[in-house]
Order: sequence, then C-alpha cells, then structure tokens
Amino acid sequence: MGEQIKIVPLGEVDGGIMMEVATQVSMTLGITAIVDEMQHYHESAYNHQRGQYSAESFLKFLDAPKEGSIRVLGITDVDLYIPDLNYVFGLADESRDVSLISISRFKKGNGKVVERAVKTAVHELGHTYGLVHCHDNKCVMYFSYNLSDTDYKGKEFCIKCQKTLDKSKNLFRGETMFPALR
Repeated sequence: MGEQIKIVPLGEVDGGIMMEVATQVSMTLGITAIVDEMQHYHESAYNHQRGQYSAESFLKFLDAPKEGSIRVLGITDVDLYIPDLNYVFGLADESRDVSLISISRFKKGNGKVVERAVKTAVHELGHTYGLVHCHDNKCVMYFSYNLSDTDYKGKEFCIKCQKTLDKSKNLFRGETMFPALR
C-alpha cells in the first residue's frame, strides 16, 4: 500500500478545499493522500478569553496513526493559537506523525485559500519528517509570521530541505544510503 497521508476534516470544512489540498499535497510529497471522515472537535479546546481554539488541544484530538506508514493531517476552519503566539496557521507533533492546519485566516484576500492551505499543510507535514524551519524565505519550510510570508514562499522545498526530507523518507522506508549493507 505504501506511505499515506490521512487528511481529517475537523468540523465543517469545505469539501472542495479538502480534495484540492489532498491532491496537491500528494503531488508535492509524492505520497498518497486520502480524505477521511469528518471528526468533531471538543468545545473544551475553546478559550473564551482569547476567542480562539487551542491548536495543542486539537492535535490531541487527532488519533495518532496506528500503522507506521500513515501520517495524519487535520484541517479545520476555526482560529487556532498556542500559548506564546497570537495565532498559528498550523502545528505538528513529530513524535506522533500528526499535524494540523487552520484555514480560518486564509480566507482574507485574493481567493488564495487553497494555495495557502497547501503550503501550510506541506510545511506541517514536513515537520513530521523531522524538518525544521528554514532560513530560505522561498522554501515551504520557512516560518510564516503572517499571510504575506505564506503568499511569498513557494510550496516546494529548497534543495537543502528536500535532501533532508528524502533522507528521512528513505530511513522511514528502511532504506540505507549504502544498499550493500542491507
């Protein structure tokens, strides 16, 4: 079956956006992406003082993959935060191969919801492969401080990040750099 990304809508998320993100993430990462059934998030993640939902709580709602060949990406349309930031576009838990994005803030301006969602999804999934933030502001692994950063960067990895991703994917598959040593 090979490696897969299970994309989980968290709450009511536009199905067209879900399918387009699945298609483009699959093409970018070279991995099959499937859209799963919608899951409801628990209202306990809502912070009344902030008027936002805890991204960390959302990550906990997502089931970690049972098989080693599946990564999980949750997509929601509610505004997310983490304690040290006013908002986040996404978050990942590398130890569980689980990631999350919110399209809530992507709806502002120029109909770029899908493009922004794809870039953020690829970025967060990159973290599940052990990639860190990149200093190249055109690389998808560049940290987006705002929508302008997201719009400016590409949806592809820079050469350095692509090499790290390829190495991680090969290790994940049990391949080595030296086939004769297997």
